[in-house]
Formats: sequence, C-alpha cells, structure tokens
Amino acid sequence: MKKSIHTSKKILVLMAIIALMVMMIPVAVMAKAGQDKFGESGPGNSYLAHQNKGSDDEEEETIELEDPEEKSVRAIFIAERNQWAMDHAIPPGHVNLIDKYLALRDDEDAKRDDVVDDYFEDGKLNVKILMLEIKALRNSK
Repeated sequence: MKKSIHTSKKILVLMAIIALMVMMIPVAVMAKAGQDKFGESGPGNSYLAHQNKGSDDEEEETIELEDPEEKSVRAIFIAERNQWAMDHAIPPGHVNLIDKYLALRDDEDAKRDDVVDDYFEDGKLNVKILMLEIKALRNSK
C-alpha cells in the first residue's frame, strides 16, 4: 500500500513537470517571434530605448529632420486635428479615418462635420462602414 502511494506521488510530480513544460512552449515561441521581428538586439535594445542612458565609448547619433518647417506644419495639423476630435468627442484615430475618407473623395467642399453627420449612429461614429467606404474608394481608383 505504501509503495503504491509513493509511486502515485512520483507520477503526479512527473505530470506536473510535463504540464509546466507544455505551458512554456508558447512563451518560447513568442520569444523567438520577438527576435525575428526586432532582430538579435530585441525590442528593448534599440537606440531609442537607450537614448537617455547613453555610453561614453559609443558615438552619439543625431537624428536630423529633413525640413524643420515641414515638421512643424505637420505638428500643427495634428494638434488641430486632436483639438477638433476633443471638441466633437471623437477619438483622434477616427478623425484620421475621416481625413483619409475626405482625401479619397472627389468632393472638395466636403468637411469633417459632413462625414460625421453621415456616419453618426447610436451616439457614436460608425467606423466599420466608414472603413468599408474608404476601401471601396481605394479600389475604385
């Protein structure tokens, strides 16, 4: 009787070890996928991740803007778009979709408010239909 209890404990321990190993397989696969995506350095070893740490033996890289004036115009556009989104209680990503839709349309007089009026249902913007319209406009051109 005592020998069978001892054997069953060994079997349970062995099963627990096997179960843990099986649960670790997805973690190992995801780690490998992360290396493929970010290279050997991994996502945390990029220049941007360590730009504040810096080391004395490495030359410091500088990121130069192509045209500083152009970047500030883009920043102003994004700030205005985000302000418009906050004023209309719409996420900025949805406003980005509206802008893409307006860019693909041939109607030059159309504005964001017109699109919101057309695709606003049940108290929120119907993004799925808007995305389908964008896809149809892209395919038609």
